Amino acid sequence: MSITHTPFQHQLLTIDLLKVFAAQVIILHHLSRYGILSEMVTYPLKQLANWFDLYGANAVPIFLVIAGYLSSKSFQSPERLNSFGVRIINRYLRLAPSFLIVLILTIGAAKIARMFSGEEYIGNPETWTQFLAHLFLVHQIFEVESIFAGAWYVAIDWQLYVFLTLLLTVLDRFIFRVTALFVCIIFSLTYFNQHSQFDVYFFYFLVPYGLGILAFWASQEPNHRHRYLALTFFTVANIAILITTLFNPNIKNALSIFVALVLLLWGNWQYQNLYLRITQVIVWLSQRSYGAFLIHFSLILLGNTLFNQVLEQTPLNALIVILGICFLSWACAHLLYIWVELPSRRLQIFSTQPLHQN
Repeated sequence: MSITHTPFQHQLLTIDLLKVFAAQVIILHHLSRYGILSEMVTYPLKQLANWFDLYGANAVPIFLVIAGYLSSKSFQSPERLNSFGVRIINRYLRLAPSFLIVLILTIGAAKIARMFSGEEYIGNPETWTQFLAHLFLVHQIFEVESIFAGAWYVAIDWQLYVFLTLLLTVLDRFIFRVTALFVCIIFSLTYFNQHSQFDVYFFYFLVPYGLGILAFWASQEPNHRHRYLALTFFTVANIAILITTLFNPNIKNALSIFVALVLLLWGNWQYQNLYLRITQVIVWLSQRSYGAFLIHFSLILLGNTLFNQVLEQTPLNALIVILGICFLSWACAHLLYIWVELPSRRLQIFSTQPLHQN
């Protein structure tokens, strides 16, 4: 297995492990939630499927904390010289190509599944309005039916990146930036998180994303005074989240704290041996985790259709199809990575108008 597409020195072990783990948990969560495959397996796999159904969605904060951490890290790269508009366009161009391809594939898979089943999770026939709303990442805001499970996350990721870019553009001093971010985290925690109707907007998810940003600033900011200031706000934010969680138990907030602490301590942990087979496997999977996250739902549609219409409905066949979907999610993600993700990186644009620097 050759890692030739992404410079090895840019890969971080802790983040790679978390990305792969979270992506696989989400795949298993959706396998347990949609279709009859998980209902056909026997004990103890049935109990495991029930667990993933109930708790698998709690892996989402892992993605959000990592997104905040890595987005902050990106502002230390040469691209930091790009203007606000260029940065958010580049972020869209990074997310959209794979998202577009998966939208088309999922529409095709749903059309096939709809020919044999009328289950609710397959959804209604897609419309052009629905497709365009997804393409421009506004489907949740306009309450358009989602084409595939997980599509909402791509829109939220882009909204959060726009928020961070705007924060760093408008506020040119670090103390203003970190204070404003802290206030936004607390407001999200105490108000927006208490009202589920806000979960279509970025500010509902500022707790995990903001903790990821603070974790990066507190551990990787070049200015040691900035690091101490960020660490102070990071600590106070975590205490506030813990207090809130005691009165209103929230697994996602607790997990956000844990992942943020892991990144604070080991987020910059690089690989010690670049030639170990296990290292190559982890990097390979990490690079394809976004694709696996996107494409697995279309495979769930096709896998359930195959199980319902072709195979004998036995626990063994259900398990084989489940394992096949897991394997194919990563295999198809590989094709998506080399055919779409890598070539699309050349779509990035540049400008000479800088963001405010500290």
